[in-house]
Amino acid sequence: YGLEPTDRQSVIRVGPISGEDARLLGLPDGINVLLYNSVVRDSTGVRIECVASVNHPQRIVFSTDAVHII
Repeated sequence: YGLEPTDRQSVIRVGPISGEDARLLGLPDGINVLLYNSVVRDSTGVRIECVASVNHPQRIVFSTDAVHII
């Protein structure tokens, strides 16, 4: 596609779950889960990838590496 990612901003946090997300993960409303959000941009600042992930606290492991995107 010719996309060239140059910047990524990611946030991992804890927050309450509700509604369909809770139902799909088999959790009660209001329980805290791991939330992950990430935006990748190209050299002009245009967003080329956006991720929002709701994760069961007993079924997820996050691992990060520092990588320079050229």
